Amino acid sequence: IITAGGKNVAPAEVEPLLMEIDGISQAVLVGDRRPYLAALLTLDALALPALAESLGLAESTPSALADDPTLRAWLAERIAKDVNPRLASYQTVKRFDILPRELSPEEGEMTPTLKLRRAEIVAKHAERIDALYRASAPDPESARRSA
Repeated sequence: IITAGGKNVAPAEVEPLLMEIDGISQAVLVGDRRPYLAALLTLDALALPALAESLGLAESTPSALADDPTLRAWLAERIAKDVNPRLASYQTVKRFDILPRELSPEEGEMTPTLKLRRAEIVAKHAERIDALYRASAPDPESARRSA
């Protein structure tokens, strides 16, 4: 990924850090020719019930929690405190969105060997990605400053 500022960022350096967060199963870094990096995240259906309980949430399925404000705030804080400090400033994840389901080969988003098909993911989720660059999505940077 080459940002609008000309910085070259290897997704392989950032995505594994995002997947270390409890409840995250997949992470796709986006931001090619954009002013900052963002991520599409999927929720881990197996880890979600325990996480939802610890956050006091009634729902525990990925589709039900994808838009949950409590979970989003918790993830923004985790990114700000656990992921971004381990990266150079140009590599930090500024915004994210949660997909309601995991990426899959059946949907054309992964190869049969489960490698991400970035071009297909970006094309399929273009509207979500565009929204990350125009809407007021959770901002891990402001969460870090206020913490």
